[in-house]
Amino acid sequence: MDILNSKLYRAIEILISFLLLNLLWILLSLPVVTAFPATAAMFGVVREWGRGTDSGAMEPFFRHLKANFAQSFWIGLIWIVVGAALWIDFFLLGEAEQWVQVPLFLLLALGALCYTFTSIYLFPVMVSYASDWKTVIKNSFLISLSQLWITLLCVLICVAVLFVVLYVPVVGLLAGSATAYVVYALCKRAFSRIEAAQASRTDKA
Repeated sequence: MDILNSKLYRAIEILISFLLLNLLWILLSLPVVTAFPATAAMFGVVREWGRGTDSGAMEPFFRHLKANFAQSFWIGLIWIVVGAALWIDFFLLGEAEQWVQVPLFLLLALGALCYTFTSIYLFPVMVSYASDWKTVIKNSFLISLSQLWITLLCVLICVAVLFVVLYVPVVGLLAGSATAYVVYALCKRAFSRIEAAQASRTDKA
């Protein structure tokens, strides 16, 4: 009975940690301008959970929020501008000459796809590697293409969670933190594959 109770206690503790992390993320994202720093902090926390170095939520969240605030804030502004530009271009596409609509649409669709793929890795890369904002964006883009199956799986998971939340809003109490945990775990696998390939090339050299 003690074993069952301890397992139950641990399960409740994990659930509360996910709920608290999700709540912190939502609250800190409400001002909008802090959404990217809050998301970076959330990914920093789930990274620690995956490594087994921390099981809490509040203290590591604010620690990562402080550590990544400046970089994530500016990357967030850049990313919002790029996303808005893509959206506006799609909106204005209907006003273009008919003969250029198809090639422009294909070009914009490719840009949107690259934007989506890169977005998947932005926060995992940011909290895993110390680098400037240009390197974060560049590496996120390159990793997204080199690990395409993992990238597609992450996109599908995010889309599926979004639809579930739309139809069952209560799931939103856990959706953010749980999705971040799963996405980071998959991204970590991508990082490990790349690092293993680089180590192999170094050994051969």
